[in-house]
Amino acid sequence: MQKFLDAANKLISELKSKIAELTAELAEYKSVRGKLRTRELEQENEELRSKIHGYEAVIERYDLWYLFGRKRSKNMTREENH
Repeated sequence: MQKFLDAANKLISELKSKIAELTAELAEYKSVRGKLRTRELEQENEELRSKIHGYEAVIERYDLWYLFGRKRSKNMTREENH
């Protein structure tokens, strides 16, 4: 009977060790995945800011700022509103 208990305890110990390894590996994977997603979002943000800049240039060229609010002008950008 003692042999079975010793074998079971050894197996439990090995399984706990494996769980700890897998947990650490999963945490590393999530960290890398989060960084990749951040990089994607930063790139998308840059593309959108570029589009906005292009739209603002067209609006300025045709003097259409009056269509976008009472006191809106070329100088009032999204960054200034924050």
